[in-house]
Amino acid sequence: MSKGPRIITETAASAEVGRGPRVFAPEGGTARIEHDEDVFAGIEAELPHPGAFAAPPSRLKAFSMLVWSALLGLLVLYTFEAAFNWVMTLSLRAPWLGQLALGLILVLALGLLVFLLRELFAVLRLRKASALRL
Repeated sequence: MSKGPRIITETAASAEVGRGPRVFAPEGGTARIEHDEDVFAGIEAELPHPGAFAAPPSRLKAFSMLVWSALLGLLVLYTFEAAFNWVMTLSLRAPWLGQLALGLILVLALGLLVFLLRELFAVLRLRKASALRL
């Protein structure tokens, strides 16, 4: 085979519009698709109302939210207390280490705050866009 471009000639069979490979050709040579106009007529009457698939309201939802909020609060409190103890321990060893650790913790906290605010604004934008779609 040469490495140059190949010239492909068009035959009568390949010139037909919409013709696929011969392997998929029907036995008669051509395929006809007949459309039935009233296939979907009356399907709206058979569909259930949109609330039929909604999950039933949970009785423990408020209690579950309270438990998760308390757990998250304890986790945040423990993290702040651990960071405070770490900074104080470093400050006792060398004041500049404590100040450096405090600065790094503040940069981390600021980054986390910016991240959470971006996510909150994204959720609000999505809520507004979905309200426009309805």
